[in-house]
Amino acid sequence: MRTISINRTEIQIPVAIERALHTLKTSGYVAKKSQFVEGNTRRYETYVLAGLSYRSLTRLGISVKVKPLTFSAEHFLSRREMRFFKDHPRCDYVVSGNAKRINLILSKLEDTGKGCMGS
Repeated sequence: MRTISINRTEIQIPVAIERALHTLKTSGYVAKKSQFVEGNTRRYETYVLAGLSYRSLTRLGISVKVKPLTFSAEHFLSRREMRFFKDHPRCDYVVSGNAKRINLILSKLEDTGKGCMGS
């Protein structure tokens, strides 16, 4: 776990969350919820973002949203999220990220030293 400082606030970033941020960045800041499951067998799988509260997720620039049931509820989604649900009609959840926030955190992590991705 590494600690970085953003706007004079200390944020602790575990290695699993760092991998999740890299996953979001490589997938275009929108990904399926199933991309954040780690483990080698079905019995021992772990959802990476499960232990985080809403406040800590927003501090990292991550949000988890549910597919809207009605057409009128689509105004709560960004264009990127609406496009994701149109491309993946059977998917019910989307994990989206704030591109500026994620890039800032990943650049700070690269500055502090060697990260989990070998950079």
